[in-house]
Amino acid sequence: MQGTWLEAAASLFLSLLLFSAVRVLWPVGMPLALFAPAPLAVLCLRRGEPVLLGAVAAGAAFQWLLGGGGSAAAFLVSAAVPALLIARGMAFRWRPELVVGGIAVLVTGATLGAFEVAVPGGMKAWSGGFVDGIIAQYQTVKPGDPALAMLRENAAEIARTLYLFAPITFMWTGIMLGAASLLIVRNFFTRNPHPVVGDLPPLLEWYLPDGWVWVLIAAGVPVALGAMGISVPLEALVVGGNVLGVLVLVYALQGWAVVAWQFAERDIHPALQVAFYAVLLIQPVLVLLLTVLGVLDMRTDTRRVRPENMPPPAPQEPPAES
Repeated sequence: MQGTWLEAAASLFLSLLLFSAVRVLWPVGMPLALFAPAPLAVLCLRRGEPVLLGAVAAGAAFQWLLGGGGSAAAFLVSAAVPALLIARGMAFRWRPELVVGGIAVLVTGATLGAFEVAVPGGMKAWSGGFVDGIIAQYQTVKPGDPALAMLRENAAEIARTLYLFAPITFMWTGIMLGAASLLIVRNFFTRNPHPVVGDLPPLLEWYLPDGWVWVLIAAGVPVALGAMGISVPLEALVVGGNVLGVLVLVYALQGWAVVAWQFAERDIHPALQVAFYAVLLIQPVLVLLLTVLGVLDMRTDTRRVRPENMPPPAPQEPPAES
């Protein structure tokens, strides 16, 4: 029993440390904060949900004392509940996109709700203030820049666009949070097997259900029509743009799985792999190439992971007669 609570204390400490990195080490700490749910998810799978809930209660109380109710709520939304979703998903064999998608919806809904409650005027007012702040900073740095007049002229439209497409940013944050923590938890149990988790299918063989491509196409139609200057209802453009923005990242993750599988199959040197990922960080626009690769995987299936493309099982030799 003592070992259980020592493990709970250590897991909670590590989770709180990662959670606090986004504030203490901003902006370098943001990637570290993506792993805050991982220690609690491991604790839940190893020691059970009652132990997790006890650790979460202690962590929320600590955050409440440290930063008030908002800090405690942020810990619950970005660390505790995602940890529970990851643990349940792995224990009950939920598909990875369901786990990560659930976390993304949770983060998005909670963030939008927090803006409406905490900011006078809600997200719309915050967007206007954010744009005004950017213009004020730009004026301080480059007071005579001709671009300032254009920014002021279009400030209302920029703020409106930011407000309408804010869900993309929050969904991306939730997706990265869920994917990063799920990856590290899976890696832990791959190296340290546990009966609750069992044998884990290789994540490099993961792919979205092929039917999702129709959602991608449906979301892209109003965006493409709007880009061509064709009149599109604002509601269709906003919904399509938000869904398309989310699916671009999701299919990029599938493209990453394809690339990582190819690296493993061809035994590519780790230094070259690091260089490849470093280029993606330096030039994020290249992530679109991963998106294209993820979409094309539905047709190419180079990994041969879909049932219809899997190689037939090797024939078994009949047992030798005695």
